[in-house]
Amino acid sequence: MYEPSRNIKKLLSKDEKEKLRFTEKDREKVFQKIEVSNGRLVRKMHPVKILIPAAVVIITLGLLLQTSIPKQVLAAIPFIQTLFSEYGDEGQKKAVEKTEVQHINQTVLDNDVKVTFHEILYDGARISVSYSIEATSGRYKGKNLDIFLFNMKVDGQDLTSYGFSGGTNDKKIGNRYLKVQNIDLKKALPEKFTLNLSIQELVSVDDVGGKRIKGNWAFSLPVEKTGEAFEFTPTVSKKTELGELRVPEIVFGPSATLVKIEYKRPMNLKHSSISYNVLDPNNKKMKVLRGEISSYRYKNGIATMKTEIIFEPMKDIPEFITIQPYYDGISEIKNNKISITEKLPIFLDQGEDGGILINKIEKKQGEVWVYFDVIGDYVKVRKQRFNLMKENELQVINREGDIDNPDSKNQLIKFKTPYSEDLNFFSTTIFKQKVIKELELKIPINKEELGIQESNK
Repeated sequence: MYEPSRNIKKLLSKDEKEKLRFTEKDREKVFQKIEVSNGRLVRKMHPVKILIPAAVVIITLGLLLQTSIPKQVLAAIPFIQTLFSEYGDEGQKKAVEKTEVQHINQTVLDNDVKVTFHEILYDGARISVSYSIEATSGRYKGKNLDIFLFNMKVDGQDLTSYGFSGGTNDKKIGNRYLKVQNIDLKKALPEKFTLNLSIQELVSVDDVGGKRIKGNWAFSLPVEKTGEAFEFTPTVSKKTELGELRVPEIVFGPSATLVKIEYKRPMNLKHSSISYNVLDPNNKKMKVLRGEISSYRYKNGIATMKTEIIFEPMKDIPEFITIQPYYDGISEIKNNKISITEKLPIFLDQGEDGGILINKIEKKQGEVWVYFDVIGDYVKVRKQRFNLMKENELQVINREGDIDNPDSKNQLIKFKTPYSEDLNFFSTTIFKQKVIKELELKIPINKEELGIQESNK
């Protein structure tokens, strides 16, 4: 069995070792917070030391990734309570402040690759998971691997649609990569169930073409709903000659706001594809944590599009929200590029009154580090379209860093190529949104139906 304490001395400097202290009072304070529901918790008492902050982070992460820690202990020590609080998105970080996380810590090793599911957070609005993948030996050791071919079942029953979505940047810790993502299941879910996950193939994210690793990594993950979520079924809809728009369900959860939208139109009505903004009472767009997932059905001359979008959690449930449909893809695609040799700061125009403002470029061994700010709306889209390419070459260069998070200031992307003067920053324009005013739908929120009293405002 792995014992993290054996490696503590290797991680600390001489000065850090001399500062290690853990008083009797400190120990009592921690164990007083540990609650045991059945009987007494029996412990073997050993001398314990407290680490300085830098070392605490290292050892904490090692504990979370490589050992099964009783959840009572995790709850008593806030800074090691969950990986979501450190590596999750904005909604996950807010949720775990008050909502209990399930600590799974299931590991399967096959074909020299170890896959571990660490945590699950299911709050009614979405299912979030943290997991890590590590090649223990061979050609893939130290490389970023991810799940590619897999099956999911709920309590042993097949699903019509399932998958992973969203997620934050992968975090490399030693030879393993930590990942935080959503699990999307097209099924009405009970309060408690078992998620059966069978992985048949992994993919090497770092390799061009995505080399595959075959194996059998099978998990039975216990999932239980935690936290307080409010489910609302609106009764309003909007009918026009363009079709009918309605919202079957809204879920206000600790980690996210889930909005389900249904749009029906005559099949002979031709137009560009439709996407949605959701506006708060101040007419401000809610931040998207996971983009649109849509399904389509065509029957009896009617096209039905069902869409689910996950937005940031709301601090307070509002009096109303507004669904704002828009045609996407209205403007023509335009490619913009600018030489890496231009004088700083460099502005890469992306249209829609915004772009990438490059403030600093660092030449590293085999890499180019670019520090930048994002100007304008659609922050994540702008970052995803920001690339580096060689002159007269079509292939974009691999990169890692602040790509999928919603932050706009002081961002860093590391491009996996040596610096050269024939490099160009490259992006396509952001599509202009054409709002469909006649289909806008204002949805009053009945707080009494949700069981929310006025005093809780």
